[in-house]
Amino acid sequence: MASSGVTAIVSRTAKRSARPGKSAVAAGLIASAMFLAGCQSFPTVSTLGGLTGARDAKIAAARESDSLFGSYLAARHAGLDRDMDAAAAYYEQALKNDPSNLVILERSFLLEVSAGSVDKAMRLADRLVAERPNNRIARLALGLREMRAGRMEAARADFKEASGGLYNQLIVSLLNGWTYAGEGNSKAALGSLDQFSAVAASSAIPVFHKALILDQLGEGAEAEAAFAEVFERDGQDDFRVVETYGSFLERNGRLADARALYAAYLDVDPDNPVITARAEGLTAGSAMPAPIASIEDGAAEAIFSIARLLAQERTVDLPTLYLQLALYMQPDFDPAKMILAELQYRIDRFETAAEIYNDVPRDSAYWRGAQIGLAASLEQLERSDNAIDILNRLLRDDASDYDAAVALGDLYRREDAFEKAIDAYTIAIDALSRGNNQQWFLYYARGISYERAKQWESAEDDFMKALELSPDQPLVLNYLAYSWIEQGMNYTKALELLHLAAEQRPNDGYIIDSLGWAYYRLGRYEEAVTYLEQAILLAPSESIIHDHLGDAYWKVGRRIEARFQWRHALDYGPEDDQIELIQRKLDQGLETETNPSAEIDGTLGAG
Repeated sequence: MASSGVTAIVSRTAKRSARPGKSAVAAGLIASAMFLAGCQSFPTVSTLGGLTGARDAKIAAARESDSLFGSYLAARHAGLDRDMDAAAAYYEQALKNDPSNLVILERSFLLEVSAGSVDKAMRLADRLVAERPNNRIARLALGLREMRAGRMEAARADFKEASGGLYNQLIVSLLNGWTYAGEGNSKAALGSLDQFSAVAASSAIPVFHKALILDQLGEGAEAEAAFAEVFERDGQDDFRVVETYGSFLERNGRLADARALYAAYLDVDPDNPVITARAEGLTAGSAMPAPIASIEDGAAEAIFSIARLLAQERTVDLPTLYLQLALYMQPDFDPAKMILAELQYRIDRFETAAEIYNDVPRDSAYWRGAQIGLAASLEQLERSDNAIDILNRLLRDDASDYDAAVALGDLYRREDAFEKAIDAYTIAIDALSRGNNQQWFLYYARGISYERAKQWESAEDDFMKALELSPDQPLVLNYLAYSWIEQGMNYTKALELLHLAAEQRPNDGYIIDSLGWAYYRLGRYEEAVTYLEQAILLAPSESIIHDHLGDAYWKVGRRIEARFQWRHALDYGPEDDQIELIQRKLDQGLETETNPSAEIDGTLGAG
């Protein structure tokens, strides 16, 4: 599926192994294409219970602390742990103990913003700029407060002091444009946007905001020209451009053009929830509201434009701060909530992510995706039953929900519920609206589930289908070949596939291990050692690779090293059914084995 503007999340627990016996393969728990809300009642964080108790206890303890040094150290520790709520509470208490400390004041302000307590942060910003007038983030925040109050000139005065640094400079040029729009001055607004272009000439962002501002000011012809320009430059793949351009066309009576715009986008990203909602509303004669309905909305979009770019660069702290400021300007800005929740998930703040996902309302186009995000967060909090319940309800509500089906399949597979994973992946495969080369991953995932459920013929069919859709895909080559080896079949073909996979991914420890193990099973132990030693360097914490290397060492007479590797195999958490076998090898060594490959394959292959 094509990626929409909201960054997709790939579950942290979906470890991509390339062989049976591992929790392999995830198509991404939280996809950016989400369907519209249905009609059932769903559990929320409050009804699930227990999510925030530990954090609330930390905050309560922080507020009872009467030690400046203790509060400061606890705040630093919580900050390093990315627990923004607790860190903010500890800094707040430290500030009470030392109200003139500018370092504590500044950190307290930043953490309050990052934790979403922007109103509280504003009071700290007033104190901070009284002592440090050029504090950029504080002046940016205060300028936004002035914008909300309609004091545009005062806002620009604050933004002038906030404009140092690349990202602030870009945001300020956009925000100044919206302050002039708030005064009805289109010429000055567009002049401000030119400052953005002077810094980032290739970016389409200022053209996008030009279109939005001209639309806001009722200058339809100029707005349409700007929308058309940004669409041609950068918009075909950006749902936010399509959404706002389509809304403009709708509101100006251009329904056929809007319908064509949505249809063209949905050909590329068929399940995008936002564009689907607009297209369905248009068909039903109930057009959705304009995405940018006020100057405050425009300011939130300006901040979001930069935060979104930063989030794609895998940074966390600065986009988190910007997104909270965007939500200060527009509390119902669901795209910002989705990325903010993703950022919290990225840094393992699963409770916070769950709360943010849960805050996306039922009538939002983002709600279904937020529910998938909530399920992912709950799984990380060891609430898999609740996560499964949410995903199953989504599918009962809409049996064609691709993203919920993929997420459920991934979750069931990680829970070793392979029969249920097969059913979920089948729903996802059936839900795909058209063929594309991303289907291979679904067949791969279902093939793994079939293999783990001991349904080899179905597994092999799915692996072959995955290779048909994505020829020479190294993950599939590796899994299929390794499965053949483990079953004592197709050795020569397996070795061929593994060499092909290794050529594509020479630094993948699992693939190199599979290649070494193939040589082991062929009785070519010296070659096996060579590859397995490479594999252990690439994936030194994998139990199965240590186990394989131990076996190979034993076969070439390196008995002490073999037992050393088997001990490591136990240390690194083998599968439950392997523990006794490894321990037996430690105690007794390897029993004499015959090499079955010549009988099965008729040849040892050339390698």
